[in-house]
Amino acid sequence: MSRIERIELYHVSVPLPAPFYPSWIPGYPQRENRLTLIRLLTSDGIEGISAGPAFSREREGIGSVLGPYLLGIRSNDLETVRQRLRELSYLGLRNPWIEPAFWDILAKEKGLPLYRVLNP
Repeated sequence: MSRIERIELYHVSVPLPAPFYPSWIPGYPQRENRLTLIRLLTSDGIEGISAGPAFSREREGIGSVLGPYLLGIRSNDLETVRQRLRELSYLGLRNPWIEPAFWDILAKEKGLPLYRVLNP
């Protein structure tokens, strides 16, 4: 039974060659593409990776909050994962982008591509 043993977070910023003016946030030109990348490592050495968009470094301190919620959890217990992420949202931390990392682990545990796990 594989459990989450380690959580790594990376705050990534990729400069854009020219400013981008998204229509959904007028007056706020984007000069870089920002994201937060999570890497979950299991007790069996399997990794799951996922990423979510970020405006700035708003998720900088999220690691200290995620640890107690996700460390030690069974990597294939998606019901508990969803519950824990829902509980985090009560603190104002809405991070649905984390769940795909668990799906990534599940697919690797089964030795299948993710699309086969999601659509058997």
